[in-house]
Amino acid sequence: MEDNIQIVKQVYNMVAEKYDSSLSDDETNCLSRFFSIVEGDNLIDLGCGQGKIAEYCHEQKGFNITGYDISEKMLIIADKKNKYKENIHFVLSDMQTAESTIVFDAAIASFSLIHLTNDQVKNTLFNLRKMLKPGGYLYISVLAGTLCDYISEPLDSRIKIFVHQYTESTITALLESVNYKVVEINYGEDNAIAALSKNAIFIFARREK
Repeated sequence: MEDNIQIVKQVYNMVAEKYDSSLSDDETNCLSRFFSIVEGDNLIDLGCGQGKIAEYCHEQKGFNITGYDISEKMLIIADKKNKYKENIHFVLSDMQTAESTIVFDAAIASFSLIHLTNDQVKNTLFNLRKMLKPGGYLYISVLAGTLCDYISEPLDSRIKIFVHQYTESTITALLESVNYKVVEINYGEDNAIAALSKNAIFIFARREK
């Protein structure tokens, strides 16, 4: 199943120029609540794409942010659009193997785990533990549902991309299996043009020691 990673990389490189990275009202509302519980200044953004979340987080709370993404072309766009180069940096890397010399105070994975298998999600969450401080908070947004398969990419129906939807119990179990404690769960919508599903789950979790 490791091929899904390479396919996701290829697909996002193909659609990068027409990708819509705007944030839904439900997501910005959840992020605002998330910011209120975060202590510290350094934030890691897993699957940062074009850097829209990073920009929003810096403008709202002044975070210093390092964003990681597997798509070279998405990061080219992120770098071009980056208005805060002293505070926001982007790194080309698979989330499962990302490395940093910084210990982050909080982490965000906005609709980036939706292209991973359960084992790959566990690998990503375990790897994040090396970079997130004990007691640090993690924000995750995922698609709600039971689909776990290849579907047509909304921005180019000629190609397919791997999509993993989650139930509340599934994402909770994955987090708990790597010693994160879920502290809040909300439901809402992902209304982006490129959304692979409209129903979304927004989760706050804490890295336990």
